Amino acid sequence: MILRWVVGAALLLSTVHCADPQHARPNAAPARIQAASHLIDSGYFSCFGSGTLNPDSRPAFCEPSTVVFDGQNIFAANDKDTPPTPSGELRSSVFVLRYTRTLSEFPERYLTDTIFRLPEKFEASTLTEDGTWTLLSTAFDRAQSSPQERHNTVLAWPTGHPEQAQVVNGSENSAALRPKIREALRSEEFPEGPAYFKIEGLTAIPDHTLLFGVREIGDTHQSFRYVTQIIAADYHVDAMGKFVIDADTFRPFYAFDAHAHEKLQSTVGLSSIEYHRPSGQVYILTSYENSNSLGAYVWRIPLNAMRAGAPLQLMHDVNGEPIMLTHKAEGMTFITSDKLLVICDDDRVLDHREPQQAAYYVLEID
Repeated sequence: MILRWVVGAALLLSTVHCADPQHARPNAAPARIQAASHLIDSGYFSCFGSGTLNPDSRPAFCEPSTVVFDGQNIFAANDKDTPPTPSGELRSSVFVLRYTRTLSEFPERYLTDTIFRLPEKFEASTLTEDGTWTLLSTAFDRAQSSPQERHNTVLAWPTGHPEQAQVVNGSENSAALRPKIREALRSEEFPEGPAYFKIEGLTAIPDHTLLFGVREIGDTHQSFRYVTQIIAADYHVDAMGKFVIDADTFRPFYAFDAHAHEKLQSTVGLSSIEYHRPSGQVYILTSYENSNSLGAYVWRIPLNAMRAGAPLQLMHDVNGEPIMLTHKAEGMTFITSDKLLVICDDDRVLDHREPQQAAYYVLEID
């Protein structure tokens, strides 16, 4: 039997319901885990204030799907648009958090330039391997037709300068990359590549290479299956200072049948990838969502082993059972060389949280 990570239960049971989380912040009690990692912090943060409503007067939900630390700031992105404040002040789905001994309760600021407000459904982010550029990508889960071009955008900016953000491989969006991504996903099942796919991971490895993690493939966004697949593409910065993904270099990189793993309780799909430069390891999140529960698993593999097609290794607890997060973990980033921040998108499931809140974990990696 899989030992369901006690952290998740503790986090949920410790929740205090309060109209304003400034007056009561839910947090989980830490729990120790052996060799692979141990938990040093967990709790909730808010994407915006309590009672925030969408234009249709329904509650806005905090559904963060990606996070990246650039050495100074933690950038997170909600996969839904964020409405303005009641006074009409603009906000966006991209915002900055701060981590000291715990994660800040509220965004320090929102990135409100138009370039951050036009794309929709941000799902992946990373630094380049040398740390000089920051990238933020949407899911590419809709075909090329307006207004769905909003789903097909990669943004890049010199690290530390989001005010200099630019659209990659295009002037308004990066839709030109979509057919190249599709080609890289060709298989016997989809000889021309799947008509539908969803990008949920992005990381950079040596030799100016980006890895894109794929969570779903199928015929449509209503007819698909979950996968753990990775494709690669090269990149460079041109003479004009533009970040360019070399579209013709998209290629298969790695695939793993997580569903065949005997320890998994549910069908999972890739939700984030992160290259850890100090160790040469690639960390992968897979998550699941069904009518009864949400959850996620953490895996890792040396980059060289990944290149050779070796299987992913689940991270385990003291009893040798897989660490199983009890929230739908969607994004991760190293905030120090050995501390991994994981944020969760529980969609509209409200188990012991308010609509404006999302769960997070911080793991210390051994």
